[in-house]
Amino acid sequence: MQVPTCDVHVPMLQFKLLKV
Repeated sequence: MQVPTCDVHVPMLQFKLLKV
């Protein structure tokens, strides 16, 4: 099961924003 880099990059950015 391969996950698109975009699919992974978006959640990571959102998580960072939520953390900050």
